[in-house]
Amino acid sequence: MRWLLVLCCAASLAAAPKRAVWIDSANRSELALRLARPAPELDIRGIGLAGDGLAAALARGPLTIIAFGSLTGIAAVMEQHPELVKNIERVVAADYNFARDLRAARVLLSTAVELTLIPRQLYFKADSMVPQPHDDAAVASILALSYVMSRGDMECANYPAKIESGELRVGRLIESTRKVTYCMTLEHEFKPNLLRRFAMIPK
Repeated sequence: MRWLLVLCCAASLAAAPKRAVWIDSANRSELALRLARPAPELDIRGIGLAGDGLAAALARGPLTIIAFGSLTGIAAVMEQHPELVKNIERVVAADYNFARDLRAARVLLSTAVELTLIPRQLYFKADSMVPQPHDDAAVASILALSYVMSRGDMECANYPAKIESGELRVGRLIESTRKVTYCMTLEHEFKPNLLRRFAMIPK
């Protein structure tokens, strides 16, 4: 009976569905893309700047969007195809990507789409853990990717958010009914999981 139980559980894990994602790539994101391509947790439906390709992918079904760059293209798709917004399960991005285009950030905040922000403070914590040459943009992209692949690697919470005085503000004291997921801490599993993923990159 014990062996049957173990085999049953193993089969269930193997059959767990992958997360369908669109990776909105930007310059200097190649290191994160190399991590994403062999990831067993991801069903990558497309890689590239948001546009007609993202719209077509959303028309086929729900997606999580991992943004490695500006949110401009994602916001444009949401405005041009409002009927597809319901198929965006979540948008994950570094906080500075929200700040780069406040108009796009307003579009995303005006919807019910789940948003996850990776703050700059995590870049510094993760910087020494990335074993290959990188910069801040690469680390931010890897963190956004890691959140989707293994949410247990980060401690995150929901906080009110709004754009005020020309910047995005997030925190308990912000007066807003719109909430976003804000990741504050890397758990101890983050580094070994990251190194394991780097080991999966084809040589």
